[in-house]
Amino acid sequence: MKQLFLILLTHCLFIQHLIAQQITWQGMSSPSNSWISEIAEGPDSSLFVNSDGIYRLINNGTTWRKINVSLTDTIIGDIAISAQGDIFLFAADQPHSREWRLYRSADKGLSWNQLTNGLIQMTQGKITFDNKGIIILAMTPENFSGNRFYKSFDNGDSWVQTSGQLSSNTNSIVINSNNHLFAGTGSAGIFVSTNLGDIWTPINKGLTNLTISEIAISPAGYIFTSTYPDSIYRLEDNDTLWTKINNGFAYDIEFDQKGNVYIGTEKGIKCSRDNGNNWTSVGLDSLKITCLKYISTGYLIAGTNNGNLFKSEQLITTILKEESLVPIKTALQQNYPNPFNPSTNISFTLPSQTLVSLKVFDLMGREVASIVSEEMSAGNHSKQWNAVNMSSGIYFYRLTAGSFTETKKLVLIR
Repeated sequence: MKQLFLILLTHCLFIQHLIAQQITWQGMSSPSNSWISEIAEGPDSSLFVNSDGIYRLINNGTTWRKINVSLTDTIIGDIAISAQGDIFLFAADQPHSREWRLYRSADKGLSWNQLTNGLIQMTQGKITFDNKGIIILAMTPENFSGNRFYKSFDNGDSWVQTSGQLSSNTNSIVINSNNHLFAGTGSAGIFVSTNLGDIWTPINKGLTNLTISEIAISPAGYIFTSTYPDSIYRLEDNDTLWTKINNGFAYDIEFDQKGNVYIGTEKGIKCSRDNGNNWTSVGLDSLKITCLKYISTGYLIAGTNNGNLFKSEQLITTILKEESLVPIKTALQQNYPNPFNPSTNISFTLPSQTLVSLKVFDLMGREVASIVSEEMSAGNHSKQWNAVNMSSGIYFYRLTAGSFTETKKLVLIR
């Protein structure tokens, strides 16, 4: 009984400590007074905002420059930035147009090229990239006859339609470290494809609403989704049953490099440090937070429905310090950032003290780096791999801890 009391007391103190950990926010210059739907970061740490147009932050972070002024299509839909820094976006000449077009810029928005080779006329679209740089589009034809998917192997110059399609439009599309593609639809729930869109399988067990507004994947491989109007769910990698973890709608879902999850809500930002089991407010409670972005320098940026932008005053990892609670299982997280140049962080958790080996291998299976080879204590750990002397390409990192072994892929881009 005494031991149970101590466990409950520790848990309560942990929750109280979380509640006390507010993030201090400072206002940034705002590009407009319109709804901010997306914040994106380029590989050179350039920041972009999607509001009443696409803006790039210039002049040492003091001014936003509108970069879609050369486009006749002024209504901006989804945007995405490749590992090489190319910007892709969907745009139209009016909000409810049936004629949305795909554009690419290789010079940070100074000039744009329309991409049409192999594509149909569309009403909307979503963009993502796989682990090898292949571009995947989810598009709804102008006659609304299902949702179709296209792939490009040459940076968007030409496109090939996949053999699979969905009956509902796609609101969110993401890809995990295993190159599994997840599509969240407007009325049919969530689907997964293990071959980049040729075959789709529904994964809706546990969801009570099939209107999906957002899907996001944590560094540890957990899949989070927000359904309209009021629920957030979690799916463990390779599982098929969703777990409801929060009552309330999330406009956006974001993660820091430690795997802490943040959601933008009608009343500020909520944070969970245990994969959604417990939540606490971390500030901006009087504002509607429409998008979040954890940037490579370690700060969190938030956008609102009226065009305001806020940045955490401190590094997120220094505010939410490591706790003494022992993890319940060994887990290897996806490295961050990924792709990277020249260094990246690899995090893992240990439920007990054990001998740990963390190594990196090339595509031929040859060991190229030994990051850890020692006895380590229980807890959360993070190690950095500096690949300054390595060539661009795909590598694999393997964690061995006791009987646990897991391997994940990382991509070095020069």
